[in-house]
Amino acid sequence: MALLAKSLEPYENLAQLYLAQGDIEKAFISVERARSRSLLDAVVSGKANRKDAASVKLREELNWFYSRLARADDNEIIQLQKQIGGREKKLAALLLRVQSSSSSRRRHAAAEFDLRTLQKQLGDRNALIEFVEHAGNYSVFIVTNERIEFVTQVASEKDVMSLLEGLHFQFGALRFGSPAVAAFAGQLKARADSYLKNLYDALLRPIANGLDGRDLVVVPVGVLSYVPFHALFDGKKYFIES
Repeated sequence: MALLAKSLEPYENLAQLYLAQGDIEKAFISVERARSRSLLDAVVSGKANRKDAASVKLREELNWFYSRLARADDNEIIQLQKQIGGREKKLAALLLRVQSSSSSRRRHAAAEFDLRTLQKQLGDRNALIEFVEHAGNYSVFIVTNERIEFVTQVASEKDVMSLLEGLHFQFGALRFGSPAVAAFAGQLKARADSYLKNLYDALLRPIANGLDGRDLVVVPVGVLSYVPFHALFDGKKYFIES
């Protein structure tokens, strides 16, 4: 996990630099490369875990040393860092060997992400909304066949998590079965709609005017994977009805 997080930092930092410069296209491409890298690393690491007992052992040892480092006193830290450094070098060498022998990795590495191709694939009926998280806040890229734009800080992760907990609590009330909740069905629906509306207001209302009534391809991040975007409520109808 630590190795993967470190490998993604340059992409994420580069995206922030591009955004600071106002270069939305390059920022979006950096985000896409980070997502592709994390997916590819997960696939390759999964193969290594299944096929290479040596890498499994090294990962287990590194996990132990990382956890021990967090609790170590000053006298232990230097020795633990030496142990970690040695094992990280061995693991890196093993991963390079696995990756160099992986024809699938070479095929994927040869395919460069191209924004214009994506826009052509979206056509004039679809829009892609891709959420990103930075410093506890969600922002969103909007991509259509005609343009790309970036809307910053549409919602905080803390607020979204609180709304999701409330929504899932309302859904959980249905676990008792319809006879037990029939008398309260109207109240449960009203409360669920309230949470769905608050999520709509937080995540979609700030960008709704830029969607031009297009069908959406939603790319969530983090806890947004638990948001039922199709069911979000604008106060009159559910989003899928639009």
